[in-house]
Amino acid sequence: MAILLILIIVTLFACGENSSSKTFRVELGGNATTGYNWTYSMDTQGIVKEIENNYVTDHNPKGLSGVGGTYIFAFEGVSPGEVKLHFVYSRSWEEDQPPVEEIIYTLVIDKEGCISELNDATESSQNDSNLEPVYQKISSSEAYKMMSETGNFILLDVRTESEYKEKRIPGAILLPNDEIKSRAEAELSGKEQLIFVYCRSGGRSASATKELVELGYTNVYDLGGIIDWPYETTSG
Repeated sequence: MAILLILIIVTLFACGENSSSKTFRVELGGNATTGYNWTYSMDTQGIVKEIENNYVTDHNPKGLSGVGGTYIFAFEGVSPGEVKLHFVYSRSWEEDQPPVEEIIYTLVIDKEGCISELNDATESSQNDSNLEPVYQKISSSEAYKMMSETGNFILLDVRTESEYKEKRIPGAILLPNDEIKSRAEAELSGKEQLIFVYCRSGGRSASATKELVELGYTNVYDLGGIIDWPYETTSG
């Protein structure tokens, strides 16, 4: 079972004699390499303004792939009123799917622009069963869109070395289908890493994807065969 660990830190910087505002800061743990991101919306505009929106990768001295990080958001009060900040942890291309996690903060801003009240956050998440590793099939166009949007993924070619040299998708790494069980865990670090798998016509990619799922990889897509890939390829 995949376990999603969300770190939440909320900080309020109090108004003082030399300050006319109070800052509300939220730190949310996540992993951008999976395609998931924290985003937010607010129900009322003009009550607070965003002053920071950043993602910081966790310390990674060994340069491992699939390492998570922290999403940092900070706001200042600008006018009196109440506003709800609704944060969701989701993938931009899965608009028809509910977010994995969502949190709502209610802030009350006084006439000096200070946050005078912070209600307890309302937090909800998908049932853990929805995070079980599952076999996922994806079309070339959908995969191309995801690759363009995330920029952090592994493209796995599970054919033979000779097929790989003859023609492959740029950026693909070779891991033959019959070596998945013996090499995957040593060479594919981070079991939440976004992985696309392809072969020549779809048979070996389906087998390899299912094996990766059985090994505990939770973010694997069967791209099918390179014969159906309409985009750029390379050789050599």
